[in-house]
Amino acid sequence: MKFIIIILLTLNINLIFAYKMKKESINSGGQISTNTSYELNGSVSQLAVGISSNGTNEIRSGFWYSGTTTAESDTETDLDGDADNVPTEIENAAPNSGDGNNDGTQDSQQANIASLLMSTGKYITIEALDCPSLINVTEQRNINLTDWYFPHGVVKFEVPCSIAEIKLYYHGVADLTAYTYRKLRHNNTWFSYPNPHYSTETINGNTVATVTINLIDGQIEDYDGTTNGTIIDPGGPAFPITNTSIPTLNWKWVLTLIILIPILFYKKRA
Repeated sequence: MKFIIIILLTLNINLIFAYKMKKESINSGGQISTNTSYELNGSVSQLAVGISSNGTNEIRSGFWYSGTTTAESDTETDLDGDADNVPTEIENAAPNSGDGNNDGTQDSQQANIASLLMSTGKYITIEALDCPSLINVTEQRNINLTDWYFPHGVVKFEVPCSIAEIKLYYHGVADLTAYTYRKLRHNNTWFSYPNPHYSTETINGNTVATVTINLIDGQIEDYDGTTNGTIIDPGGPAFPITNTSIPTLNWKWVLTLIILIPILFYKKRA
C-alpha cells in the first residue's frame, strides 16, 4: 500500500512539474516573451516555435512545428530585379564585375541596362540611353541565312518608348567597323541598318567594341512595324557570305599531265 502511495505521489509531482514547464518554457528553456514570440536560449527570436499540430505548446517527442520566423521575413534572392528578362545572377557575372557599361552601378540594378551572355560565350551589354527601361532582352537564335553570318549573335530586346537611342557593348570584340549592322523587320526579312555608329571604349583595361543605333516606333527598324509605344529590335553586326567558285582544271589538261609526267620522269632517269 505504501508503495502504491509513493508511486502516485511521484506521478502527481511529475505532472505538476510538466504542467509548469509547458506553460513557462519550450524545448531548450526558451522563455515566452511579451510579444508572443519565443526567445530560444535568450538570443534567437522565433515566432510560434513550439506550437504542435493541435495548437498547444506541448513538450512531448521534441518534434516542433514552427510558423513564420525572423529569418523568413528576409527578402528572397532577387532573380531579375530590373525586370529586363535577364537573371540577376547572369548580369552580375558580366565583365567589370557586372557593370558592363562601366558607369559605376551594376547592370542588374538598372532597368535601362542589361548584360546578356550569348551562345558565343561572350557578353553583350545593351544600354537605352534615352529610355527608362529595357524589357524582354534575349538572344535571337535559329537564324537560317545563307548570305549573311552573325559571328557575335543577334540580340533582341524591347523598349517602351516612341524613340530610342541604343548603345551595344560587345565584350571580347575589339573592332566592328568592317561589319554591317543587320536588322529583322516585321515581314521577317533582313535589311542593313543605315549609318550605325561604331566605336570602342576601354573598360577595366580591355578594348570593347560598341555600336549605337537610333530606333523609331512603327518605322522600318521596329520589328512589329506598328506605332504602339513599344519598339522591338532584333539585330546584330554581320558580314556577307560570298560564294566563290572553286577553280577546276580542264579534263584535257588533266589527261595531258597524266601522259606527260611519266614521260618526263622516264627521260630524267635515262
